[in-house]
Amino acid sequence: MGDPATTTFALDTRPLGATGLSVSLRRWRAWLGAPAATPAYDPATLADLRIRFHQTRVHDALLHHHEGFSAVRAGKPTGGEGGVTLILVRRGSAELQVGRDTHAVPAGSFAIRRLDRPASFTNGPHTAGLSITLPGAGLVPVLGDRVAHGPADTAEMRLLTAYANLLRRTAPDLSPPGARAARDALVELAAAVIRGAVGPADPRTAPALVQAAKELMAARLADRDLGPATLARELHVSTRTLQRAFAAGGESVAACIRDHRLGRARQDLVDAAGRLSVAEIAARWRFADGGHFSRAFKRRYGTTPTGYVADHTRAP
Repeated sequence: MGDPATTTFALDTRPLGATGLSVSLRRWRAWLGAPAATPAYDPATLADLRIRFHQTRVHDALLHHHEGFSAVRAGKPTGGEGGVTLILVRRGSAELQVGRDTHAVPAGSFAIRRLDRPASFTNGPHTAGLSITLPGAGLVPVLGDRVAHGPADTAEMRLLTAYANLLRRTAPDLSPPGARAARDALVELAAAVIRGAVGPADPRTAPALVQAAKELMAARLADRDLGPATLARELHVSTRTLQRAFAAGGESVAACIRDHRLGRARQDLVDAAGRLSVAEIAARWRFADGGHFSRAFKRRYGTTPTGYVADHTRAP
């Protein structure tokens, strides 16, 4: 499992029988280490519980990527120390019952609530998403007594989910101080989601901002107007803020775009050999002309595009 500050737990209930399910749930509760942290499933849910999930503990934060195949209904006891949980629904639908109030969370939206209020939830069949449980010290003053709602495609939520996805891959390698720093960044990003704005000068949000920019960049490499200003506008930050975030990691936005495009072009040189000329590939990935593309390609890979194709053709 690794360092106690950065551990993971995965479960897929679909191949389990009643005995296997009971044992797995006990192991999950033992891993969490707090009885109040696990849902109290109702009997109908337990009779046909088909879910799979992957949990990552980062210091005292918990990331829960889940996918359900059956409907799920459960109660949530109050959590210790006044924590906060964020629920993001990517597919399907969820419903929260907090006190007398019912909160619908359809696909493409999120809700944030305090854990010191008893609640229950219902997930429809084929519901998938992400939940993040965080300490409440930095978030309860921002959230107050409300349940906050919003769309999943805001810049703030994109930053938070990009960082959560990054931590799912990298958290097991973090040292305890690194895990605490990652937890602090999650709290800052969640506070930004609640406020509806990202603090532009906070260095703890820079890795998440860079990750979100790279994901957006990869999806729009063929766009003619892709550049630092376009990415910054889409992420609701200033161009200067985006450039500073990249500079903190020793990169530049423009160079990152160019390198991504060169990588795609290099793949095209092989995959589309004989069907696309060098000039056509250069135009496809928005280089000014074949000469500009060839010079950039040689600086990056040490050979010209035609030389790369020749070397690849000769290779066994």
